[in-house]
Amino acid sequence: QIFLSNKYSIIKNKTSSYLIIQQLQSNFDFGFYSCNASNKLGKNSTLIQLRSKDVPETPTNVNTTSLTYSSISLKWQPGFDGGWPQSYWVSLDNSLSKETNQSHYTFTNLRHSHFYNITIRARNHLGQSHSTASINVRTENVPIKREDLPEIEYSTIDFTEKIIDYRLNNSSFNTLKVPLCLRIDIYNHSNLCERIVTSSGRIRLNEQYLLNIVNVSICLDQYEDYCGQTRSVEISKNLNYYFVLKQRKGVGKPYSSFHFLKD
Repeated sequence: QIFLSNKYSIIKNKTSSYLIIQQLQSNFDFGFYSCNASNKLGKNSTLIQLRSKDVPETPTNVNTTSLTYSSISLKWQPGFDGGWPQSYWVSLDNSLSKETNQSHYTFTNLRHSHFYNITIRARNHLGQSHSTASINVRTENVPIKREDLPEIEYSTIDFTEKIIDYRLNNSSFNTLKVPLCLRIDIYNHSNLCERIVTSSGRIRLNEQYLLNIVNVSICLDQYEDYCGQTRSVEISKNLNYYFVLKQRKGVGKPYSSFHFLKD
């Protein structure tokens, strides 16, 4: 039982109470405290543990919440944070580690039909916890063979509209029930993979991308390394373009830029 003194004091308001302990002593004050409440309808109690600040506890109850051919989603139960804000490091095969402040995480762009070992550890200002026991998770099989992905019949660039047009083999597209994207390979830049839901369409792109498109291909959505045959992109035939070089002011200054203009 707590007796009010210079060491212990209690602050109360209508909805809560606070126990203030001065000059903490680890061998005397740390431990479990029972908080009891009662009224004319009944009573209740709860235990509260007071402990020193420390590294966080190891997370528990690690489970997968979703699996696809290219992603793994996880969740876990946080342990005591050690008295400091904590974050989590989620490791895939002891090589790829990602940090999150949430008690869940999703790995993407994984290999299909592949086993992965996953561990999690918590970290705060004072250090990190032990890693959880490794869980072994297998991604799903891909729902389609590469050779069965739709073929691109044509793909053209329209610089005036700043779009890329595409048309797929309609018969093969209509029989599929898997999400697809049009992968656009851009010179000296990471590729783009735009989700498509129809066998033909137009995708608007930044002009700097249009000028550097190398080729296109059809891939599984969210798995842009699993693709069909690539196809080069043509410039729209109803337009003619020529280069205009813009020169800096002053004699002998080098050319600074160029533009595509419609003829």
